[in-house]
Amino acid sequence: MGKRIIRRIKDIVFLIILGFFISGCATSGLQPLHGDSVSKGNKLTLIEQAENEEAILEESGFIYNNHELEAYLNDVVKRLYAHTLQTQTIPRVKVIKDPHLNAFVFPNGMIYIHTGILSRLDNEAQLAIILAHEMIHYMHRHSFKAFGGYERHQVGQKSQGRLKDLLNRLGATLSMAAMAGYSQALETQADVEGMALVATAGYDPREAIRLFGHLKREVKTEHFKEPLFFGIHPRIDKRIDNCENFILSHPVTDNKGLLNQDIFLEKTREVILVNAFLDLKAGRFQSARRCAVKYLDFNKNDARVYYLMGEIFKLKGGAVANNKMIGFYEKAIALDPIYPEPYRAIGLLHYKDEKWGLAKKAFESYLAVSPHNQDRAYILEYLEKCQTEGV
Repeated sequence: MGKRIIRRIKDIVFLIILGFFISGCATSGLQPLHGDSVSKGNKLTLIEQAENEEAILEESGFIYNNHELEAYLNDVVKRLYAHTLQTQTIPRVKVIKDPHLNAFVFPNGMIYIHTGILSRLDNEAQLAIILAHEMIHYMHRHSFKAFGGYERHQVGQKSQGRLKDLLNRLGATLSMAAMAGYSQALETQADVEGMALVATAGYDPREAIRLFGHLKREVKTEHFKEPLFFGIHPRIDKRIDNCENFILSHPVTDNKGLLNQDIFLEKTREVILVNAFLDLKAGRFQSARRCAVKYLDFNKNDARVYYLMGEIFKLKGGAVANNKMIGFYEKAIALDPIYPEPYRAIGLLHYKDEKWGLAKKAFESYLAVSPHNQDRAYILEYLEKCQTEGV
């Protein structure tokens, strides 16, 4: 991969991680599009750039490739889309391996949802609320409206030159999202029409309150900024107000709104574990533990989750944590004797405590089950010291 491609990937991933992408929405009975004030040429440029960036993301290694999950997510989109009056291309969905609570849509209809927000959902109704939110931005061409607003604020050739340079470097789609964003009016439209589409498709719209509520708690617990799914305008509380107002004016009377919890959890349970490791890598101990506990409800015989729990306790430190770590690692080994990571973890723990014999045994087991691992040279060095010190 050339340096230029690598640089572009870094630019895109940097913006994603910082949360520069803007969220979206969908609706039933959408009317013909108008009033975005963006020239035809710039529209084509935005769509072409989105396709280019989509290809770069595919090469970046950040896409979570799970065909069964993708098919399920796209089936939900099709269910929502069937209740619109649209004739344009049906939006598509892919998953990005990123623990941030985010989702965004390109102007060509490609929706990306992060493992971070997907792993926090409880049911298909909550998923539909997010996807519907993204779909409305696409169907109403909100990206064109936002970009048009930014264009109108450019003054003079010098500003236009800076804009052109930025578009060439990052791509029109990314720079638009980073600099302009959606107005409060567009975000509110996305909320209201998205809720309408969710209800029309048969889902329980009241799940929006639960969704925003527990995501708000997570934002507060982890002390990070609000995710861009909540939008720049308005913030979380305003989004909750939008949902509450919709529910008050469209009451659910028969309590038969779809949740589809079982199928949702079946299709997304692997994402929960994947994201737990991502949360741990990002230093979010509490989020990682919540995901691990949630995953254990589905599968108590998966060695990976016990290894993960051991790694989580490693962050806490202390004698009590060490004992719990060993217990989790040993449980992982008992469930899967050829799973290498717990052996290495036990070896490193004993090595640190200068328990040379126990460390040697664990390292030897690690190399036996994973003889070609990339850290083999380092483990051999540790083994040599264990043998020297243990004499």
